[in-house]
Amino acid sequence: VRTNLMIMSGIDKPRSDSFESLMQKGIVIAGSPTTVARQMKEWYRRGVGHLLMMNQAGGLSPERTRRSMKLFAEEVYPELRELGPSAEEMLRPAVPPEPASVVQGRVMSAEG
Repeated sequence: VRTNLMIMSGIDKPRSDSFESLMQKGIVIAGSPTTVARQMKEWYRRGVGHLLMMNQAGGLSPERTRRSMKLFAEEVYPELRELGPSAEEMLRPAVPPEPASVVQGRVMSAEG
């Protein structure tokens, strides 16, 4: 987190960094599914709840990009599920919506 705050402040800009140094600083998460899951859990433990994923960069072929996404979906994501609610659960209203007929009846009775 400190490194990311430094970057946002304009200190230690990563433009000339190597891929390996970006990984060491925690700016890039990459590796085997086990490594990626471990790194993402560590960020979560530090308080990061949202990550922007870039599954394709530079000259990565469409085939390798699809393979990477498949590995994430099948091997990494299942390890991360326990960390919090799914997007679907987060978007679900706390109280189920009322049927339209109930809302319409309430509106009609209020109008007199």
